[in-house]
Amino acid sequence: MRRFDNSLSWLGACLLGVALSTAAGAQDPVASDDIGLFNPDAAEHAFPKRGFSPYANRNYPTRVFWGDQHVHTGWSADAGAFGATLGPEEALRFTRGEQVTSSLGEPAKLSRPLDWVAITDHSDGAGIIFEIRDGNPNLMTDPVLRSWHDLMARRQSAPQRHLPGRQGQGGRGSADDHLPEREP
Repeated sequence: MRRFDNSLSWLGACLLGVALSTAAGAQDPVASDDIGLFNPDAAEHAFPKRGFSPYANRNYPTRVFWGDQHVHTGWSADAGAFGATLGPEEALRFTRGEQVTSSLGEPAKLSRPLDWVAITDHSDGAGIIFEIRDGNPNLMTDPVLRSWHDLMARRQSAPQRHLPGRQGQGGRGSADDHLPEREP
């Protein structure tokens, strides 16, 4: 008898499960196939006619700007110690297409002005490298600054080397060490 009761309980549970799943399937077709239904009104509200990106389907760039995003002038110790003598004003004039006198003392001008430039001089000790190069007596009391001054003075008195059509400075280990001395 006990076995019969267990069988009836099991049969009842199966019938109840079938009945519930059939009823649920009749009420909500999405639950039975789980693919969802497309609701055009809801989609129209969620995704208006204008696309997500205002730049989609555009042919861009519509205008290209040319520039230089990282320019150090002689005010920065790293550039000034290696011979750059132009300051921010001269660098800006140069990028605007004006002729300037280069760090080598020769006229320099871009074939076309730049549209923009970022002068990115270091803020620490801005311009002090000129004072070291020029031998400011107050700074020459420091032995390290004095040695920097002496190194820059030797570099300035060394003959300059260049590639035709390119302004450059030769030096120990540079790619243009094999070139002949610059003609006056």
